Order: sequence, then structure tokens, then C-alpha cells
Amino acid sequence: MLIQAEKSNQERTVDVVKAHLMDNEGVAADEIAIATGEQRELDKINLFDKTCKINFVITIEALKEGWDCSFAYVFCSVANIRSATDVEQLLGRVMRMPYAKRRAIPDLNNAYAHVISQSFMDAAEGMYSRLLNMGFDEQEAADNVQEVAIPLPGVDLTSLPLMRVGASPTPPPPLTMTLPKAPDLDAVADEARQYVSVTKNADGTVQVVCAGIVPAEIEAAIIAAAPKQEDEIRSKVAVHRARVRASLPPTPSQQGKRFAVPQLMLEFGGSLELPEQETILFATDWSPLKHTVSMEPGEFDYDETAHTFRFDLDGEKMRYELADAQVQLSLLATATEWTELELARWLNRQCQNQEIKHEVMLEFCRRCVKSLLDRGSIPLPTLCRAKYGLAAALKAKLIRLREKGLRDGYQLLLFAPDAKVQTSFDYSHEFPASGYAEGIPACNSTYRFKKHFYPQVRGLEPRGEEYECAIALDMTPQVEWWVRNVDRQKGSFGLLTSKDKFYPDFVAKLKDGRILVVEYKGQHLASGDDAREKENIGALWEAKSGGKALFLMAVKVDDQGRDVQRQIQAKIAGKA
Repeated sequence: MLIQAEKSNQERTVDVVKAHLMDNEGVAADEIAIATGEQRELDKINLFDKTCKINFVITIEALKEGWDCSFAYVFCSVANIRSATDVEQLLGRVMRMPYAKRRAIPDLNNAYAHVISQSFMDAAEGMYSRLLNMGFDEQEAADNVQEVAIPLPGVDLTSLPLMRVGASPTPPPPLTMTLPKAPDLDAVADEARQYVSVTKNADGTVQVVCAGIVPAEIEAAIIAAAPKQEDEIRSKVAVHRARVRASLPPTPSQQGKRFAVPQLMLEFGGSLELPEQETILFATDWSPLKHTVSMEPGEFDYDETAHTFRFDLDGEKMRYELADAQVQLSLLATATEWTELELARWLNRQCQNQEIKHEVMLEFCRRCVKSLLDRGSIPLPTLCRAKYGLAAALKAKLIRLREKGLRDGYQLLLFAPDAKVQTSFDYSHEFPASGYAEGIPACNSTYRFKKHFYPQVRGLEPRGEEYECAIALDMTPQVEWWVRNVDRQKGSFGLLTSKDKFYPDFVAKLKDGRILVVEYKGQHLASGDDAREKENIGALWEAKSGGKALFLMAVKVDDQGRDVQRQIQAKIAGKA
């Protein structure tokens, strides 16, 4: 803890602070060091030594002058500093947090600054800009700067946690901004307008007051009315949103709740394995030699007499000419006395693949070369000259054969009548406690989601059919909490398809303990092959769960005329 005392001619001096620590807080003398221009008690002390007893450092101007303690987590100032620049510099000392890792106790996941100066309150927004310069995005910067007033008897003390710690007791006041003209709200949805009021000032400007989490469309309208103030507006809106979120009740993730989702597992070799692509290929002992290996017409065709043209820009005119045939051949030139096996060996080296054994790849290359020679249209010397093109054709064929092997193995191991699969909570996927999809923009919508597992819904546009599906899920009484399952993010829940991994749009925990997964498909996509395959694997995941998991492929209106809300209700009730 770094403590900034006042100068010797003022009230809260170094000696007063030290006496308070020892007499009122019970701190031992050997835990305190003083680092000022006159008292340099840290000069011969290594603070990085794990046996070092120093836990409190008292200073006056040392931090401002460049002295540094690189692992301070708590900063306390009893001096009334009025310079915003000095304030930001001081706060920056406790934002580094080396050796930091997430702790089970929420209060240990923060750096703190305890201050008595209004300048520190003002500096919260200044720190926002500083965080942006450090690489944080808008929302991360706003979320990581939260001020919380803590009244103490006789002292106007304000605590400024530099990382969010939970709900503050009261919501912040509305955001007020002065603009040169009124924003155009005609195109803004009615539900968004309720959060904003506009009044004219005597000098011709307008005052805009926004309550709650400012919707994205309101922010856009305000910026359009004052484009020169865009950076300032974005900063104020982002910080205000973070303040509002900090005042809301803690979400399930902030309360330390666990969100576990049963995974579809494949029994293989006496144990359960996730059905990844590599697992399926290994379990079926896939090899390219399991397929008929021959180069089919169209997989590799080569015309040695094809013309090549050379293009050149001559001033402002484009000129072109026929390239010399001898030049064409020289680019492809190689030893034409290679045997069929020597060419196969060269191709083997070019096509090496970790999934395929060396001897299998060599035989694959040999069979491909033989099939081309048996066709009789391309002689061996020509194949040797076109070896790089031939290698590319073989690599493309291997990809196609692998995809076919994966499709066949996928159907055999997961959907055959004797397939050994189960959906198990013993091998569950767990959404991370924090940090999930933080690089994805937040959904700043007019609707205030109340059941989302995390403080922010990410990867969801604040309009459209998926957004309406999210609202329907949030309004479902049987849902305890849910999460927007962001596509291809670390920590997202996925199910394997024959081509790739599928990340359903929403995952919800019901109050009765069951898990509901919802994939939303627009009406124009719902009947496609991709949608059918996703529905098949989702239905299998549900069927093998013993009633503990539900999967719904939702559409705007189903074939029974039910909207999304009623589709969700029907699925939960077992009437889908």
C-alpha cells in the first residue's frame, strides 16, 4: 500500500500517518517504510524479496518525481491534489498489478485508490482515455474505471476501484450534455426515446439528459448533432454506461455461480472422448488409401502448349504480347529422366501431413502418378515439368478425401444404431467465471436484460430477429439465467458437425436444473443442409442426455404458427 502524506507544514504529515497506522490499525513498525527526500528508508531494501516485511510505504512527492513501486495494489492519498495530470500519474501506479491472477474473493481482483480530493473523481474519466491508449477498447476502459463514494465520519473520503467490484448502493445521476443543436430522434425507436429528454437553453444550445444505459441509436443521434464532440460524447456515454451497470444487482457470474453444460461424448477405447475431428479420424483409422486412389479427369489437367501472355504498362497504355514458349518451359524445367517412383518420392516430400504416415503418403502419391500415366494423355517427362502443379492437385485431393472420411466416420460413430455416445454432466463444458468474449462489442440495447449470466451481452446486434429471440429467452419465467454463446470464442459451447464446429446462439439454465440450447435460424436458412445438420446434432445431444438437456431450432414463426416465445415455452413443456 502506497500512502501519500501532506507536507510537513500541513496537518496529515508522514509522522501523523505512521502513528495512525501503528496506534489505530495495529501495524508493526517494521512493516512501514518512509520514502521522502529526507527519509530514504527503502534505499537498501529489496521490495521484491519475498521475505521483505514492508507492506506500507509512506511518501509525499516521491511518486510524482518518478520513484516507483511496481507492485502496489492500494494507493491512499491524504493530500488534496488539484492537478488532473498528477492525479492520473498517481493512479497509474496501482494499475500495473504484476503477478495478478483472478482470486476467489472478489475484493482481491481489484486495485484501489482511496482519496479525499475531488480531482480524483474527475480523473476517473481521464483514466478512461489513458486506458484506451494502453490498448483497451471503449467498453473495457469504461468498465475498468469505477468510482464509489464511501462516507466516513468527518472525512469526505472517496474510493476509486480501478476494476469493477460489484454494485454501488445507488444508481448514478442521469448523463447531461450540452449540444449545439437538438439530436434528430425521428428515426429512433419509441422504446429508446424514453431514456432521453431534450430542452433548449437561453443561448440557443440544447441540453440532452440521458437516463440508464444509453442505447446505441441514441448515442449515434447525439453524435450526429455534434460531430466535433464525438470523442468526448463517446467517452462520457461509455463511462456512464459502466456506472449504471455497476449500480445494477450482481449477475450470476459476479456472484460466483457456475454455469456447466453437459457435453456430447463418444465412447472410444474404454473411455469417453470429445468427438473432435481428429478423434473421429483416429477412431475410424482413416487413411487416404481406404478410398479409391486415382486422379479423375478434372482433378489434374495440363496443356503444355497453352499460351502465356506478358502484360506491361507503357505510360498510360497497357500493352501485352505472347511470351516465348521456351521461357514457359524453362520455368518448369526439371530432370526429365526421373522415374515414376522418383517423381512419387518428390511429391511425397511436398505433401507431408502429420495425420498420414510416411509410407501411406508415398503409396498415395505413387498411385496418383500411375493413374495419370495409365490414362495415357500426359507422359512422364511432362508430369515432371509440371510437378509443382501436380503437388498442389494432390494436396487438394487429400483434403477432399479427408472430408469424405470425416463425413463417413461422423455418421458411423455418432448416428449409427450401435453408436456409443452420451451427453454427460460428468464431462461438462463450463463457461468461464469472467473475461468471456471481452474482445467482442457489447450489445447496448434499449431492452435491459435481467437474466444474462454476464454483466454484458456480447456479439448481439441491438435489433433484428436474434435480438428478439434473446429478449424472448430473457422474459421466459422458467429461465434462471442464459448466455449469448459467442461464435468461436474461448469458453464458448460447441457441438461437432461433419465439417466444422457449431456454436448455438444461446445457452440457458432452467430453474429445474435442465439446460436449454437455442439456435435461431432465419426463415430463409431454416431448411438448408447446414441448418438440418445442426438440428440433427442438437437433437442427438438432447436425446442422449436422459432428459437433462433440450435443444430448439427456433424460427420467427414455426409451422404451427407459434412465435419464438411460444416455441421456447413449448420446448420446455415437452410439447415442441
